[in-house]
Amino acid sequence: MMKANRLLMKANRSLKIRQLKAKLVQVKKLLEIEKQRGKVVNQVKKVWQDKKWWEEMSYQQLEHLKVTLLNLKAIVTKYFHLVIRVDEIAQRLFRSPGSSSSTDLGSSSSTGLSHENQQLVEAKAREQNARLMHAQDQVIVE
Repeated sequence: MMKANRLLMKANRSLKIRQLKAKLVQVKKLLEIEKQRGKVVNQVKKVWQDKKWWEEMSYQQLEHLKVTLLNLKAIVTKYFHLVIRVDEIAQRLFRSPGSSSSTDLGSSSSTGLSHENQQLVEAKAREQNARLMHAQDQVIVE
């Protein structure tokens, strides 16, 4: 019985680690995309350095730019908060054995959440991530 519980805990821990690694890969890909965007912005900045490009835009274009920038700000803010949450969860999961009363990284006592609540948090994080990806795709299209 104890051996089965240990195997189950080990499997749960391995699953969590795989999920976090997948999330890390996803975050790294998004970071690389943002780095590429930064390069493009810097190139555009160099081209327009001596020009007042906004003076050449119509009122409608300026309004569209404003809305797009506000949307981008909201996306970046949501993304930032999601990264912070993922980091906090990762820190709880990878706590050193001496810093917690439990060495089971997958147990509810190490994350401070019941299994049910942990599943809700993970579902909410997946939902927010999907929304962010969708919003990012919309910004790229515009």
